[in-house]
Amino acid sequence: MDNNLFKNPIFRQEKKTDVRITLEHKGDKAISNQTTTTIYYKEAGVTKDQLKEMIDKYDEEYKDVKGFTHSAEYKDDYMVEKTT
Repeated sequence: MDNNLFKNPIFRQEKKTDVRITLEHKGDKAISNQTTTTIYYKEAGVTKDQLKEMIDKYDEEYKDVKGFTHSAEYKDDYMVEKTT
């Protein structure tokens, strides 16, 4: 592994969401980034179905963007979303 390659996790936590961003870089060049977001339905003031509808619209809008990936996993009380 190249010693100049670092992973810098940045954490932002609130009562209704947990957002974790991981940036990989070599020197001053970004190599990749990944965002994992957990949204708690009740605390965010939305139902599972409402959030799924919002995320489905988001997926449709960005589906053809090259180099962008998105996934969402819906649990009983929260959703976990990953973007790269």
